[in-house]
Formats: sequence, structure tokens, C-alpha cells
Amino acid sequence: MRKFLTLFFCLLISQALLAQNGSITGKVVDENGLPLPGANIVVLNTTIGAATDENGIYSISNVPVGTYSLRAQFVGYNPVLTENISIKPNKSIEVNFALSSGVILSDEIVVVGYGVQQKREVTGAATKINVDDIQKLPTTSIGNALQGAAAGVNVAHSSGAPGVAPQILIRGTGSLGGNDPLYIVDGFEVDDIGYLSPNDIKDIQILKDASSSAIYGARAANGVVSVTTKSGEIGKPVISYSGSGSYREISNTLDMLSPYEFVKLQMEINPDRFEHTYYRSGSDDDGVPYKYQSLERLVKA
Repeated sequence: MRKFLTLFFCLLISQALLAQNGSITGKVVDENGLPLPGANIVVLNTTIGAATDENGIYSISNVPVGTYSLRAQFVGYNPVLTENISIKPNKSIEVNFALSSGVILSDEIVVVGYGVQQKREVTGAATKINVDDIQKLPTTSIGNALQGAAAGVNVAHSSGAPGVAPQILIRGTGSLGGNDPLYIVDGFEVDDIGYLSPNDIKDIQILKDASSSAIYGARAANGVVSVTTKSGEIGKPVISYSGSGSYREISNTLDMLSPYEFVKLQMEINPDRFEHTYYRSGSDDDGVPYKYQSLERLVKA
């Protein structure tokens, strides 16, 4: 009888404690307000958590009374931490989360490009370019803006002529068919990114190692440049302007011979060779006068 009474009182105490616990409910959406099914909600420093249903709704019951921090996370999105959540006896509190997409680094996985891989396989393979630094540069070329922005990325110019597009090399000159990387803009393969303005770019990722670029197949043998451009967002219209100007001028020119001086010098050096090269008096075999009869007429022409 004594054991029975002890067990009975323990059950009563546990039921009383459970009756004093609170609960947490809410919804998890993305940056566009769409629900995220399968997102994880964790009460930090406890073993309590839940996952969202197909409508992005979650519910955590039997949360002990106290103050906690909640973390919402979903693969492919940046985690969100909400602190100082106060749980009161027999009360339910609503906590909603809005996650934004991006590159997520965790202890196990890394979201790279449009795939998920083990972290140990992509250490040093993925480089994210700081877009804010690129937009501050006085250039309209993405290739020029990437110069010196990431380790292992070589940006070379075939000539110094204005407007010549630079060549971007990520994995060296190891291919016979071509050394250009694979360009991905908003998920679509393009031949070049020179048409993009630095002000239109939201995110740039450079995938260098084979384990990272393999998600795009054999086309990514020379590396991948993945670009995400800016798109419309919900809210009030925002207008921004960024402009710059530049000019080129030769500061020191060399003294050159005039056309008259050049031809005269040629005649003085080797008159036999250049006697009839530039001008010639008289007429040809058909009686047609030569166009340039003297050095003066040649220079005036």
C-alpha cells in the first residue's frame, strides 16, 4: 500500500508540473512570405524542438516556465535567432520567423551554388565576393572589378585597348579546348558576364575546386562564376543612382618625323632602293603620268 501511495503522489506531482508548462506556436516563411515546410525550430539549451508542416506552421508543447532563445533554420536559408522568449504557466506564445536565402555554413554541410555538399569537400573551394566593394570601384566591367578580389582568380587583359574584355582564369590554363570558366547568371548558363553592370549584382560566388564545380558537370572543368542579380522586392519603390566619369590623355609623347622628313630620310639612306617607291616623275608605258611626281606632291596629298 505504501508503494502504491508513493506512485500515486508522484503521478499527481508530474501532472501538476505539466499543467504549469507553456507552449510556443508560430509560422516560418521565406523572404517572399511563402511558407517553408520542414524548417526546424529549436529551443536552445534544451532538447525541445519541432518542425513545420506543409503550411509552415509549428507547435512546441510542454515548454517549462522560463526565458529561452529560439532558432529557426532551413537548408539553403540563413538561420534566425529570437531571444528573450518568456514562457508562462499554461500560456501559449506565438513566435513567427522570416528566413532569407543565402550561403549557409554549418558543421556538416555547405550550400554552394545550387547544391549541398559536405563541408570537408569544399574547404577553400568556394569564394564569395563582397559586392559592396565591387560597386565602389570606378569601372563598368565585371571582369575588371574581379581583379584582385579573390585568391586564385587571375584576371588578364590581352591588350591595353579601351573596351577590351579581360579574360578570367580560375584554374589556370590546363584545358586544350578553352580556359574560360562556366558563367551562371540567375541559374542560367551564359557565354560572358561583360554585359552585366556591377550595380545590378546581388551576389557573386566563385567555385574553384573540382568537388564544388562538379555540381554543374564537365562544363565546369575550369571553375564556375555564379552571379545572382537584383530583382524586384515587395515594398515601396526605391530609386538609386551611381555614376562615374573618366578620360585618357597621353602625358608624354615622343618626337616623331613628319611624313616629309620620313620620306626624305629614306631617300638619303638608300636612294637606289626607295628612288621609285614613294614618287616618280614622268609617265608609265601607257603614257599615263605618275600620280606623285615629286616629294612635295606626295606630302601634300
